[in-house]
Amino acid sequence: MGHADSPGSLFYKSSNLFMDGKDNFIKSLAPGDICGDDTFFDITNCTYTVTAASISTVSFIERDMFKIWDDDLPALKGQLMAYCQSQVKISDVINAKKIERRAYKRIRLEGKADFQILKASGTPLGKVYRGFFYDISVAGISFTIKSSRKETLRMLLGRRIHLQFDLNQEDESGKENLVKITGSVIGVNYHYMNEFFVSVKLENLLREDTVMSAHRLLKPQVRN
Repeated sequence: MGHADSPGSLFYKSSNLFMDGKDNFIKSLAPGDICGDDTFFDITNCTYTVTAASISTVSFIERDMFKIWDDDLPALKGQLMAYCQSQVKISDVINAKKIERRAYKRIRLEGKADFQILKASGTPLGKVYRGFFYDISVAGISFTIKSSRKETLRMLLGRRIHLQFDLNQEDESGKENLVKITGSVIGVNYHYMNEFFVSVKLENLLREDTVMSAHRLLKPQVRN
């Protein structure tokens, strides 16, 4: 099971498998374990691979079937979600092992970021949306947006977006210093109260001085 399999399916295993990400061993899965829940319930790409250590039997649930449970088996759906939430998260295992999979340092930011979805031709599709920065690196950026429609946000996954932000947005002079970038959405994760984190992989690396300027001008403010 590779990166392309997990986003639409939840897997249940009954024999030996192990998980790795970028050639780093993460954990072995015991009979009865579930994997793929991070990409099944959240809106994100899979960043690890599950490999059979021997002949294995794996069952799975497709997301389309899971949606049917809303009407037919709501109690079972709730029980499955509760069970998955009770399991140790892959991200927690990675953090505990101190496996660093990020090639570039991320820097926290605070400020407004406007974006538009792009058509295949590269032209804008629809209106401009407003997000709020979370962090930035030379290779990626993340921001938060508010929405009550999770399934609509799921459509963002894999889409190209054009994003721009003003490095001088805290400057009262009104002079703009716009940064315009294009990238692909690789994750949309629920935070709380209808707020979602959107993670974007940039098509071209940002200049290091642009990242440092953003850090200097848009760094989070210390509030008493």
